[in-house]
Amino acid sequence: MDKINKLSLPVIILISSIILGSLYYATEVSKQKSVERQKEMMIEAENKRLEIENKRLEEEKNEAEKKRILKSNMLENCIKNAYIVYVNNWAKSCESNAKNISDGYKNCINEGNLNASMCRSVWGEPDNRNNCTLPNQIGKRWDDTYQKEKDECYKKYPQD
Repeated sequence: MDKINKLSLPVIILISSIILGSLYYATEVSKQKSVERQKEMMIEAENKRLEIENKRLEEEKNEAEKKRILKSNMLENCIKNAYIVYVNNWAKSCESNAKNISDGYKNCINEGNLNASMCRSVWGEPDNRNNCTLPNQIGKRWDDTYQKEKDECYKKYPQD
């Protein structure tokens, strides 16, 4: 019995050590799995956050592109409108200038001081085209007005 008592203590210690070691090992494995799950959850949360951030940035980029295109279209329309006004003003001046030349020629003939060819050389031929050659002062006025209108368009709708 003495031998059994002598052996039982080391066996009990050995079995206790194995049990305690197994429990400790199981606890550490459980902790490790828990830490790994937490890391995975953090990585997933960060990936989700980055995905949402990327989507928001993409939407901002799309919105900025839409605004840029809109501003560009508005500038283009403003310049087109300025050009239409310019062309119409030029055409009206051509019409008015042609009428003045015709009236001056008729008055010259009616006064009888000059013959028809002399009156024509003084007054010239009326140009009824919409894109006639205007006297410098009138043409410059419309060119300057058109340039000012375009400048206003660029101020109103600046491009980035």
